[in-house]
Amino acid sequence: MNVLDTLKIYPLKDEKLELVTFLQREHWPYHSNHESSEAMYEHAFDEGKYHGKNLAFWVEQFDKKIGLVVIEDIDDLNPMLDIRLASNVRGRGIGKHMLQWVTDYTFTNYEKVIRLEGCTRVDNMAMRKTFHAAGFVKEAYYRSGWIDEDGTVYDCLSYAKTRSDWLHGTITPIQMDNEPF
Repeated sequence: MNVLDTLKIYPLKDEKLELVTFLQREHWPYHSNHESSEAMYEHAFDEGKYHGKNLAFWVEQFDKKIGLVVIEDIDDLNPMLDIRLASNVRGRGIGKHMLQWVTDYTFTNYEKVIRLEGCTRVDNMAMRKTFHAAGFVKEAYYRSGWIDEDGTVYDCLSYAKTRSDWLHGTITPIQMDNEPF
């Protein structure tokens, strides 16, 4: 059975308590706020992190919520992605399908969006592999670009998929090293 066939992805509604419970029960080691409190998640919900200019979707498998996809700044030409997957289902290829789904959804429903971008810490090899497997291109390396809530500083990378690549089923390499400057 195809993993995608086992997933149900649908919009998050006014489900603040369920969202906070999901986020609070998991450990998010590669998010800058990986040890966040219930109050922080409630505040983020109240401030529009999961609605309004941002879109949030539950990811369910076998009638259990296992993930969350957030498209940040959907009205922008270049929205950012926040992908979260429960620890007990990581490493099974679900993240790749989540990225493919959110890419199809965004480019199909939001014509002005020209690219989707996600950022991850340099040591998050699983997410880096997931971006690559979903056809996202590594576009930037930010030295000391990720600061955790505890002040720890990491390098991070940015990956993106363009509408053009999505439409044509291609992956266009970047021209980063054509010039020495």
